[in-house]
Amino acid sequence: MYDGDPDKRKYYELARKLFYEYYAEYFEGENPRIERFDVPYENVKLSVMQVKPFGKSKGKILIHCGNDSFFEEFLFSLLYLQEKGFEVYLFEGPGQGGVMRTQGMHFTHEWEKPGKAVLDFFDLSDITIVGISLGGYLAPRAAAFDKRITKVVAWSVFPCFQTFL
Repeated sequence: MYDGDPDKRKYYELARKLFYEYYAEYFEGENPRIERFDVPYENVKLSVMQVKPFGKSKGKILIHCGNDSFFEEFLFSLLYLQEKGFEVYLFEGPGQGGVMRTQGMHFTHEWEKPGKAVLDFFDLSDITIVGISLGGYLAPRAAAFDKRITKVVAWSVFPCFQTFL
């Protein structure tokens, strides 16, 4: 649905509700496999899913998506990396998921700012950042501004909107 469609937010919220009902076993209970956090950023909250490895950690990974994506899309990537021994933080930034659809914050190219908010909130360092789609364009920028990011993965890079103009 395009921006401006009066039903867009309604169906976004319905899809999210159904997602969390269907996958409730991952998020609920005494020791949920996935923990959810809201990280303060400017006048909004950035949603974060966090998983810890079952054994010794092989490292920490910060993942974000691209333009107008939902972090729920990457649930299975999150779980896969957890099973492979990584501590993973998957977040939505400006222009993505609920940050845009329910809180109204649109995209920024200054990705080092929301990245810093997440790194500060969890006190992370020596982290690998993984940017997916347009996020593959933003991840190197975040790393250039923050020395706590020591490795960068640009996954399926979508580098420029002008390609489609």
